[in-house]
Amino acid sequence: MIGTDQIAKRPSADLLSLVAATVIGATAAIASPALAFGLVIFGGLAAVSLIRFSLSWVLFLIIAPWAGLANVLAGGRLVALGLDLFLILCTGLLLLGRDRVRIESDRSLSVANLGLWLVLVIGLTGILNPKGLALLGAMEGFRAFFLPILGLFAGYNIVKRNPRMDSTILTTLVIACCLVAAMGIRQALSPAPLDMAIITNSQTNIMPFQVTGTNRLRAFSPLPGPFHFGLLMMCGLLILFARMQHRMQLSHLAALPLLLVATALNATRLNWFGIAVGAVTLSLVSLDTVRLRRWLVRTATMLVGTSITLLLVLTLDILQPIRSFALSLIDPTTSTSFIFRVAGWRYDILPAILAHPWVGYGTGMAKDGLGPYTSHNLLLKLLIEGGVTLFSAYLVAVVAITVALVRRREHLGARLGLALLVGVHAAGMLGPILDAYPGNLFVWLLLGAALNLEPSIPAQTLQGTSSGEQAFSVLGT
Repeated sequence: MIGTDQIAKRPSADLLSLVAATVIGATAAIASPALAFGLVIFGGLAAVSLIRFSLSWVLFLIIAPWAGLANVLAGGRLVALGLDLFLILCTGLLLLGRDRVRIESDRSLSVANLGLWLVLVIGLTGILNPKGLALLGAMEGFRAFFLPILGLFAGYNIVKRNPRMDSTILTTLVIACCLVAAMGIRQALSPAPLDMAIITNSQTNIMPFQVTGTNRLRAFSPLPGPFHFGLLMMCGLLILFARMQHRMQLSHLAALPLLLVATALNATRLNWFGIAVGAVTLSLVSLDTVRLRRWLVRTATMLVGTSITLLLVLTLDILQPIRSFALSLIDPTTSTSFIFRVAGWRYDILPAILAHPWVGYGTGMAKDGLGPYTSHNLLLKLLIEGGVTLFSAYLVAVVAITVALVRRREHLGARLGLALLVGVHAAGMLGPILDAYPGNLFVWLLLGAALNLEPSIPAQTLQGTSSGEQAFSVLGT
């Protein structure tokens, strides 16, 4: 039972006309089956939201990781457009509807709100940068990095209006990650023609899909790339770790090996690094000196369980290439990919940034496979696309979010948010991880839900918490 929605029984009567328009649009899109598929998804989610708003978001979270596979089945690349339209519609209704919530006196949230809106505005104006990509390319760049930020506003407002949704979102994401993990394990061990079609549909060469220096495929299906898959596993694992710090359950112990095996087969070192940094952050911010023994036992249990699972997986002869690949983490300077990235920063990216330091080259210019610059670094990407202006706005927003989460660190949800924030940005120093949909959207959604917590309330469980009942301001206008 998802619980009674508090946003409204019917979010907006205008959704009825939008559903009708979707049907018309789907009919007109026969020439593009992928577009028609996406519009049908949008119409279905919009229709469900008329009956139960929270259920539409549960379905959204389950469906989103399968958009890449749906693109292959539909023979195009526009299925995710339906999910984007639903995100924009719901976020707009939440922020601009009659039931919107007034901003109150939490300074860190107000600063985060201002910083994120500046990031979005700069991203939009960057589409028109004369040094940038053509319109469609720039819009694709905006969709990859900037649009998912709306997930933070959506997550905050959804949980604000229905406090039980914080637990529902976490449970749904773990289920979604487990489904994807099972698909990825099957693909890594026995690739099917459908998996190869995903590579072809991604419009990139096969190299990013292979374990470096081998012909072995990383786990990626049904996502459009290994980094997308790895970010989703990071979300699922950190949610499990956060819940296990509070209470060990059999469902956690069943899901953990599945996600760990999928992460090992994914063989993307930056995601491994991000998960490790996030897990360490979670353990540190969860340190309870009053119940130190319980903290030590649960932390040790998670560590031992994770280590045993990974050792068993990586000792299999069939995974010897991944084992050798993993050992390169000890000394990254022995990795050719790391050497090439550092050389690219020195001889390509930094000179380009210095040539146009203030407003950069435009939205999408540093997106892999789209723009001419391959930054492999989140901060350098910001400087390339929006210069110091975008970098400063993003830095202000992230610092304010961090401060707000630290003030709420007695809550498990806030500790999870801190682990995600630190882990994602640690991985982002070596790759374009926040371009990876839908994992990037899930990260922002979880951050928004965590910011809904009240700093002065003692820690509560993630199960059925009333975290939104006395929360501060909405992150919107």
